Amino acid sequence: VSHIVFDKTGTITTQLDKELLYSGKFLDEENKRLIHALAFQSGHPLSIAIEKALRSSVILPVQNFKEYAGLGIEGICSGKFICLGSAKFLNQTNEVNTETRTYIKIDNQVLGYFSFSNKYRASLPLVVNDLKDQHKNLSILSGDNDSERKKLTEIFGSEVAMQFNQDPHQKLSYISQLQHKNKVAMIGDGLNDSGA
Repeated sequence: VSHIVFDKTGTITTQLDKELLYSGKFLDEENKRLIHALAFQSGHPLSIAIEKALRSSVILPVQNFKEYAGLGIEGICSGKFICLGSAKFLNQTNEVNTETRTYIKIDNQVLGYFSFSNKYRASLPLVVNDLKDQHKNLSILSGDNDSERKKLTEIFGSEVAMQFNQDPHQKLSYISQLQHKNKVAMIGDGLNDSGA
């Protein structure tokens, strides 16, 4: 392998101790239970963080659960249609943000969003330096925005290619292009990485 491509969320970030902040309209206990129930259905690191923050002794059943790779999740709980996902998924594309956000919509109302502060795996700088010592080319390929480009540049260096806001098809296309000149390894943990 001459080129190694890393996904960001859940791969080089840790799912532990993720700082989670909520911004938006007040969430009453019923809405928290609805959001928790939907997040509980997904294995995505951001859903896991939301589920953990809103953990409840009662897990409400969710019908018609759907997960859209790289975008978000939706389902019906207690007769209400709930969505959790990216700004694009919930048509909040006019929002300018410099952080990882998961928006919340219940029925037809966007209530707000959870923002996340990623913590990178403690061993990541050692791994990156070791791979560079082996003369491996490295890339970052992420579905998230580029809010953490500066931090990633500190870890990986400015010469490492970083692609953000990538959907599953774009990730696959990037890998396919690299394969013309390299033997490529793609390291990812999510459904949106499976094609790549």
